[in-house]
Amino acid sequence: RRAVQVVSSDFTDTEAIAGFIEEHKVTNDYRKVAIIGPQSSGKSYLLNKLFGTEFDVLDGLENGVQQTTQGVWLAADSESKTLVFDVEGSDSNERARNGDRIETKIALYALAVSDLLLINVDTKSLGTEEASCTALLRTVLKANSKLFEEQAQKKQLVFVLRDFRQTQFNVEIVKSQISERLKLMWEEIDPSSDFKRLFKLRVVTLPPFDAKPDFKDAVESFKAKLTERPSSLFRDPVITVRHLQEFSKNCIDKIANDEDLNLADMVDQIMDEHKITKI
Repeated sequence: RRAVQVVSSDFTDTEAIAGFIEEHKVTNDYRKVAIIGPQSSGKSYLLNKLFGTEFDVLDGLENGVQQTTQGVWLAADSESKTLVFDVEGSDSNERARNGDRIETKIALYALAVSDLLLINVDTKSLGTEEASCTALLRTVLKANSKLFEEQAQKKQLVFVLRDFRQTQFNVEIVKSQISERLKLMWEEIDPSSDFKRLFKLRVVTLPPFDAKPDFKDAVESFKAKLTERPSSLFRDPVITVRHLQEFSKNCIDKIANDEDLNLADMVDQIMDEHKITKI
């Protein structure tokens, strides 16, 4: 279950998806999940626990706090039939020093190719712009609001709240605050459309890692929801796995050139080129 890099750190296509799919015998019934969130927030570790993948994780004792994942990496879980995209963390010192906002492009790519997007944040950071991913989401949604208007299905957004302590937070209040914040954000972007018509919001809470066995039980419960079939968490796939490489490359090219993403047109073009029926 080792991963391969599919988008490089300078946001170019590594053309590794096709070979990976062939090597791992990935079929069209695989679902696609991606995760975004701040650097060093435990994204890769969580994916490894949920899907049995082997993404590199931060070794603070050996290397301190630094960037671990660069670009986008792909792994597969054959048991749940899931393709898993591990995405570079936002708000890293490495990117900030270079004045590099490539994290926005990477997040948009994750949003476009996945059937389900996980947004991994520390519960205590929800009141901030950067660490809560609010600024990143606002930039991505604003740049490509047209993308969501043209989708027949709602886009699934699952906020994974880390270090959630029931003695400190009320989950219903926190969920309501997230929903209201996203709604107001969308009204600023596109007042003519309804956020709830375009997006479906879920909130999952995970206790602190050191709160064993509570953390393990919460992860197992979340894993069961992600791997069950059918699952209400996943939307229907935009593109078949067989044509994911071509679709991925088109997404990267358009995002890199600051072009609007029209997923429906991109899918239709690929289907026409291969003379096959759209799923």
